[in-house]
Amino acid sequence: MIGGLVFIGKPAVAYILFILADMPVGMFVKHPDYLPFISHFLFGAVGGAGGGILAQAVLSANKNI
Repeated sequence: MIGGLVFIGKPAVAYILFILADMPVGMFVKHPDYLPFISHFLFGAVGGAGGGILAQAVLSANKNI
């Protein structure tokens, strides 16, 4: 969950630039405003969960040695 929230930082900064500076950013021009936030959250959450599972597997493998 934390990985997803952290990964939302990129579209959040891009959205702020898009709104305040009227600077078109590709992800918000091509898609609805909410889609980059949802997709970045999902990819970040999956990556964070995968990293947590991998770290737990490494730690448990080291206990068995």
